[in-house]
Amino acid sequence: MLSGLVFYLLKPFGLPRGFNVVTVILVLVAYTLITGLRTSSLRATIMATLLLSATLFDRRALSVNSLAAAALLILVCDTNQLFAPGFQFSFTLVFIIIVLAAPLQRWFDQFAQPDPFLPRLLWSLPVKCRAWCWHKFSVALGVILASWIGSLLFVAGYFHLFSPGSIVANFLAVPVAFAVLSLGLCSVLTALVSLKITALFNNANWFVAQMMLSVLHHSANLPNGYIYVENPHTLHPPKCELTILDLGEGGAAHVRAGRIDWLLDCGDDSHYNHTVLPYLRSRGINCLDGLLFTHGSARHIGAAVTTIGDFHPALLAESTLSDRSSTRRKLHQWLVQQRRGKGLYLRGDIIRLGDDVRMRVLYPPAGLKRTAAGDMALVLQLETGHTRALLMSASGFSTEQWLLENEPDLRSDILIKGQHSKDLSGTPNFLARVAPKMIVCGALGYGQPVSTLDAWEADATAQGITVFRQDKAGAVHIDIREEGYEARAFLGGQTFRSRAR
Repeated sequence: MLSGLVFYLLKPFGLPRGFNVVTVILVLVAYTLITGLRTSSLRATIMATLLLSATLFDRRALSVNSLAAAALLILVCDTNQLFAPGFQFSFTLVFIIIVLAAPLQRWFDQFAQPDPFLPRLLWSLPVKCRAWCWHKFSVALGVILASWIGSLLFVAGYFHLFSPGSIVANFLAVPVAFAVLSLGLCSVLTALVSLKITALFNNANWFVAQMMLSVLHHSANLPNGYIYVENPHTLHPPKCELTILDLGEGGAAHVRAGRIDWLLDCGDDSHYNHTVLPYLRSRGINCLDGLLFTHGSARHIGAAVTTIGDFHPALLAESTLSDRSSTRRKLHQWLVQQRRGKGLYLRGDIIRLGDDVRMRVLYPPAGLKRTAAGDMALVLQLETGHTRALLMSASGFSTEQWLLENEPDLRSDILIKGQHSKDLSGTPNFLARVAPKMIVCGALGYGQPVSTLDAWEADATAQGITVFRQDKAGAVHIDIREEGYEARAFLGGQTFRSRAR
């Protein structure tokens, strides 16, 4: 774009071609320096310099050779660029455009050509206009489709996006972007003559830039304009997947059974935006089948409204017991305004996620009286095949004691527990009844002594239990299969494999 603009501005002066070429190269170098030496700008500048320099020496300019030379020069300066997404994306995209754009353009061009046996001299004016317009459209469409095809792998791999709407966005935004660049260049040139004219160009540029943002916004909101996709897996998918995200004192867990996705809690706004949302997008989740709130703590459900808006869960679920949480009260008011219903669960209820995957509600019972929200948190036992996982949320000592007294079968292979802000959890008696092989333990709250957790971990390890501490392991992913289960920490490389009971 910039090369074409500068050539167009220099043409009326009748200067030698060599002088024009050198001037364009100097402008491109200056532009690249001003914009921060980005990989895409460097690649384009080096390619343009090689292509333009070829004309100075009466040599044929080859696009692929120039692209390879640009890549070589960048890698000579910094070999680490080979592993940078920007480098990979930029050079692959341009290579695909060079290879595919012309064939695509020729294929589209044939649909508006007049009778091939009619000589061009006999074409009428309407026929010429139609053929010219369609040819320009075919050229643009060929480049846009080639760039979209070239970007598919990287957009899906790095951003987990498949976006057919970007074809429409590029078709409309590229001409507007050219207008933005043109007005910017005019603003720079007229600054030497008149500040009033410069201000006029700047205001026009602002208007066109807003137009481009509007085009991109509406293109992104096209029906099915984009969907999130997950990177393919080589292994056969497990019966059930359980991912416990590391949200500090908050909590969120993702349960997948086949094609069914449930989210248990969602964290507060900060943790949701930085951890939960990127994770769910990376798993290719566009809509949730269920969103369950264990209790009213802001650290667990503070981002509930945002989560509902982003993923439109088919079912909302929570306990029938009310607590004094202002966060939960505001959520209920919002749900009433949206006329959105929810499922209410108590002890004995079962949430079925698949043919052989279910979550059984162990706690709380009807009529329970507690003061703290954490003491009324839902306790779930996930069962699939011969494997059980007990999800305690942020339950404390009183909940564990109630379960010991009222639940005859707490045995579970996996125990997932958060940290009660004002109470003990994971007591020896409780661990003895549950008899887990592994425990995923949430991080302590701010200011709580780590030595307490160290001592608890040592006691659990002495009983032969593998402990995943999320302050060290980060998020933990568990694959449950018919023959057993495997847990992997996102940090530190800790793993655990076991056969089901």
